[in-house]
Amino acid sequence: MKLVVKKLVSVMFIITLLSAVGFVNNVIVEAKANIGFKTTNISLQNGRCVIYGYFYNNGNSGATVTSVRFVGNIYNSSGKSMYNIDQIWNGTKAGYIAPGSQKSWSFTSDKNIYKYYRGNPEWHFSTSVSWR
Repeated sequence: MKLVVKKLVSVMFIITLLSAVGFVNNVIVEAKANIGFKTTNISLQNGRCVIYGYFYNNGNSGATVTSVRFVGNIYNSSGKSMYNIDQIWNGTKAGYIAPGSQKSWSFTSDKNIYKYYRGNPEWHFSTSVSWR
């Protein structure tokens, strides 16, 4: 009887130890940045599109922005597409984005799109941000 109890206690101890190791292993978190760009407004100035917004970092580590890509459309007030944008800004000077912080920024398109537009254009962009 004592031998059975000792084996049962040993087995229970091993199971508890393995469970604790598995729990600790799952709790370990890697430090990572998670940077994005939120567009808040656009304007058409001198035939170019200026995109306003801010970088945000939802990660638990800071990083430096290296490029931003915008893909989307700009529409007039009637909903007619005026311009398709697919542009990458490499080597942005936005710099370091600390974890949990935001940094306002703007981008100006390389191409002339309209000489003049009276009204408030609408837009839909998706963005992807690269960082190191």
